[in-house]
Formats: sequence, structure tokens, C-alpha cells
Amino acid sequence: MSDLYWRIVDGVVTEVSAEEALAEGRAAMLDRVTTRDRVRKIEHDSDRYDITYTDGRHVVLTPADTEPDCEGHTAEDADLLSGEDLGTTTYCDGTCAPPRPRYPFTVKVGRTPTHFNDRDAADRCAAQYGATVTVN
Repeated sequence: MSDLYWRIVDGVVTEVSAEEALAEGRAAMLDRVTTRDRVRKIEHDSDRYDITYTDGRHVVLTPADTEPDCEGHTAEDADLLSGEDLGTTTYCDGTCAPPRPRYPFTVKVGRTPTHFNDRDAADRCAAQYGATVTVN
């Protein structure tokens, strides 16, 4: 078993200890079979966990000696815009197709957030109430 794991959250890859990864995986498994208030779906295969939380986050925990599901490239913002592939920041190249939030647009009407699947509808609501659209 690997000492390090890849933790992939909605396409963003980070490295965590095996202890942290396995603790999160076991907590998700326990939640799924008991209260079911945080985990919508979980798949477990040997040392790999694929977790979908009720808040829409998608987390994959896999040993670091395997390839992460989302293969990004590393570069700084300016390098990415110019097509260079150098630097230290990791970006997802989109091949992993991270899931969209259930309601990707939010307009705060007064103190009440209103959620939309359609950007045009969110824009109309924002214009009507003098608010702005937040992309989730």
C-alpha cells in the first residue's frame, strides 16, 4: 500500500497521506450505511474510493503510485495563455470532465439565495432585482 494518495476534488489533484485518505474514505462509507446525510454515492475498490457528497462535490481517493484520474498540466497563468507548459501550478486540462454543480448559478435576492440551472434565467432575475449572478 502506498504512503501517499491522490485526492481529486472536482478535477483538482492534491497529494495527501494514506492516513488522511483512508480516514475520509472510511468516514464516507460509515455515513453512507448509517445516516446518509453527507454522502450521496460511494464506490470502493481495494484502496480506491470514489465519493459523491450531497453538496455536489466529487472526491476520488487513489494511491499515489497510480495515475490520477484527472491528468492536468503544470504552468503559470501567463504560460497557459501563451501555450507554454512550465511552472508549478497544476491545472486540470478538462479530460476528467468534472461534474457541474446541481445548480451552477446563484442570484442573491435580498438575503435569500436563488439557484438556477440556466444562465439566461439567472441573468434575468439578477437584472430584475439589481443583483449579480454567482457562478458556483
